Amino acid sequence: VGDEMAIEVKATQNVAGRMIKPLRDLSKHMTLRRRVVVCHEPVKRVTDDGIQIVPVEQFLRGLWEGEFL
Repeated sequence: VGDEMAIEVKATQNVAGRMIKPLRDLSKHMTLRRRVVVCHEPVKRVTDDGIQIVPVEQFLRGLWEGEFL
C-alpha cells in the first residue's frame, strides 16, 4: 500500500516463518511502516521482527474502522 505498508494474505490457520519470508525480503529493499499478514489464525500476534499476523475478521473490522489506512 503505497510505500508505507505491505499486506500479504494467506489461506492458513498457522503462519510459519518461511511463509513470511517475502515480507522480510521486501523490508531489505524498502522502508515499510507496517507489515501485515492476513490469515485464518485465531488470535492476532506480532512476530519478533514486527510483522503483524491478523485474523481475517479482525483485519476487515480494522480496515472498516480506518486502522489499516
